[in-house]
Parts: sequence; structure tokens; C-alpha cells
Amino acid sequence: MTSGGLGDPQDPMELAARWGGLPLEHFKAALEATEAQRKREHEARMEALRIQELDQRAKQEARAEQTRRADRLLVIGMVAGFVLCAGMLIGAVLVGRYQPWLAATLAGPSLVSTGALFVLRRATSPTTDAADVARGVSARIPLTRRFPPQESGADIGSAN
Repeated sequence: MTSGGLGDPQDPMELAARWGGLPLEHFKAALEATEAQRKREHEARMEALRIQELDQRAKQEARAEQTRRADRLLVIGMVAGFVLCAGMLIGAVLVGRYQPWLAATLAGPSLVSTGALFVLRRATSPTTDAADVARGVSARIPLTRRFPPQESGADIGSAN
């Protein structure tokens, strides 16, 4: 059972049982006194709910804005990568007649790595990944298997 003060939120049936033996005016006064307290508590709960909804809405708007910024950055990166790669290809075509090494540099692995840098947003390209795998495999093979020992009597530089 509760403490019984007028400010305590209580069950209406419990209030009726406690105040049942008293005159009706006393019961009405007690209900009016508790009603003011309950009204304040209800208003406080409604204000807390309103603040919580505002906070959730602000978080959703912040997430949406962050998503829009990430999408915009991705599109700008794609466009910049395309323009840069197209410029490199055009440069390779224009320079290719007079300086083939420069054209090969512009249209070769640098073009692939530049495209991978802007489109995939990482510094490695599939060709460097394959080179890393090949290096790892060759490092695991023992040195004697890679270069078989030569016979001592069969020197390459000796004359017979």
C-alpha cells in the first residue's frame, strides 16, 4: 500500500476505499488535490516525449544529410576520375606519334591506377594486388628449387 499523501499518484479505487467513510466534500477535495499533481506529471511526460521526438527527428535529418554528402563526394570523385582518365587518354593519343614512351606512360598502368584511385577509392589496383600475390608465392618457394645447382664440371665459360 502507498504512503497515502495527497501528492502520491494512487489508484482511484484505493482512494475511494480510503476516503469512503468520510463525507463526499472531503473526497472531492482529495481528488482535486491529486488531480493537479497528476496533471503536472502528465504535462511533464508529454514534454519529455516531445523532446524525445525532436531528438529522433534531428538524428534522422543528420543521418540523411551525411548520406547526401557521401553520395555527392562519390559522384564528384567519379566525374573527376573520368575527366582525368579521359585527359590522359587524349594526351596519349596526341603525343603518341612523337613520343611513344610518354604515350605509353599516359595510357598504361598510370591510367589504371588513377582510375582505381578515383573509382574504387583505394590506392591499390588489381594489378598491384596480383603482383603482391606473385611476390608472396615466390618468397615461399625455397631458393634451391628456383635455381637448381649447376654441375661442377660443366662450367659455362670453360673451353673444352
